[in-house]
Amino acid sequence: MFEPVIQANDSLVLNGDFREGLEFWNKGNNGREISVIGEVYEDVQIKVLAAGNLASVHQTFTLPLQPSDSARYVLSFMYETRHTEPGNILITAEDGTPLREIPLPPGSARDAAEEQVRIANGQPLDFKPTFCSTSLEFPGQREDKIRLTIVAPENADP
Repeated sequence: MFEPVIQANDSLVLNGDFREGLEFWNKGNNGREISVIGEVYEDVQIKVLAAGNLASVHQTFTLPLQPSDSARYVLSFMYETRHTEPGNILITAEDGTPLREIPLPPGSARDAAEEQVRIANGQPLDFKPTFCSTSLEFPGQREDKIRLTIVAPENADP
């Protein structure tokens, strides 16, 4: 019986939900500013990547099929940028050729006084993620190696 190479809704990104910490991810720039932390989302404890000051993580995966009308790739994720500048997701070919850049803009403005009360009471900041789903349309061939890199925004000098 014929078994397709990949089925809908399979993930090419390993441990994209960070349940296994940074397993399958490689630290890039400023690795000491990278960690996986717990957050509560819709009353469920989840793991999220925490990164600051141009820190990055990356992962390389292989395209099982050439992108076409019958094989398309979609990147879906939640993020929250707690910074005044956007972070980025960079999609590059194995040789470093840029294929796609996805900006991760800051969410809605926070109430600084409310946040300080939460911190003073030993409570975490309220996790308010943005959902993103984007089609990855770029030239590629079957078995091409693609790198996904998550980059935090740069911190301002004190």
